[in-house]
Amino acid sequence: MDCSDGLARSLHYLSKMSGVGFRVTNVPIAEEACSFASMHLLDEAELALYQGGEEYELILCVERDAWSRVYSAIRASGGKLYRIGEATPEKKLLLERKDGSTQKIEPIGWEHFKKWH
Repeated sequence: MDCSDGLARSLHYLSKMSGVGFRVTNVPIAEEACSFASMHLLDEAELALYQGGEEYELILCVERDAWSRVYSAIRASGGKLYRIGEATPEKKLLLERKDGSTQKIEPIGWEHFKKWH
């Protein structure tokens, strides 16, 4: 699915529809976004998880034993694929931070038609 509603909200949708949880260990963040976060005293991981999204980025699950094959096929076609974590049987969504701590990923992101609620 595309992650135009934000990475966190998209992970929650994917979790609900798939019946799994996710442990996120690597959120790819552009250098420019890191600089922006630093200049404005923002948490770069939270910025990446909760602010915005991109219509041209996809989030998907790949079976562990198929990762190398899928990664190679996407690279060969000129695309990029990032491993951001793994699915878990527990239906929790957790972010593992660089310092080893974990935090719950909240279902925050764009909500269609929110102003009509």
